[in-house]
Amino acid sequence: MYVIDDDRDAREFVLALDDSLRLIADPLNPTTAERTYSERVVKQRLHQREFRARVIHAYGMQCAICELNVPLLLDAAHILPDRHELGQPVVQNGLSLCKLHHTAYDHNLLGITRDLEVRLDASLLRQSGGPMLLHGLQDMHGERITTPSRRRDHPDRERLAQRYLDFLAVQDRTPDTPHNARVRHGSVAVAQAGSGSSSLTLNTDPEQKALTHRSGTRMPDAPGQ
Repeated sequence: MYVIDDDRDAREFVLALDDSLRLIADPLNPTTAERTYSERVVKQRLHQREFRARVIHAYGMQCAICELNVPLLLDAAHILPDRHELGQPVVQNGLSLCKLHHTAYDHNLLGITRDLEVRLDASLLRQSGGPMLLHGLQDMHGERITTPSRRRDHPDRERLAQRYLDFLAVQDRTPDTPHNARVRHGSVAVAQAGSGSSSLTLNTDPEQKALTHRSGTRMPDAPGQ
């Protein structure tokens, strides 16, 4: 919030609720277009504050994915954005997410299925790194989100399904890693869907760097191992 102009004679001043409003040339006498824009920005800003409060409260003041319960580190993430016809600022179109998971969700590095399961981007599942990557992201793959105690506040399944299509579109550009790949503490378990399928395990332990088929047949070493 910024003071952008004042009228000393009338003892009034003008506040800008959004940084973009500081660009209005004459705040006390805005043009019609500037007034329309200002009203839209202010309404959106107020809606977002109310939306955040309602969503985070519905989820018990915690992240739906990792259950972090520090309100300052929580956001109300839209399932479908404002520009979408179903993107209304209602609790059913929101998820209480910590900053990390909100950013990952907005950039389709993380998806949530209509069955409330978390999916991670294939590139994230292939990476190795510190505890934040492992425990904050990779360990969440395949887990179910925590839903509000009141059923009427649960995320809308149809909205989740539509949003998940955006996540899948990104995955289609990296088809070499299945969506249900699991990464846990140094090993990747890849489960192939369908009847008669087998399961492969990539163990990254320095003493066991080999792909081993469930039947016991030894496979060639993984590239770069």
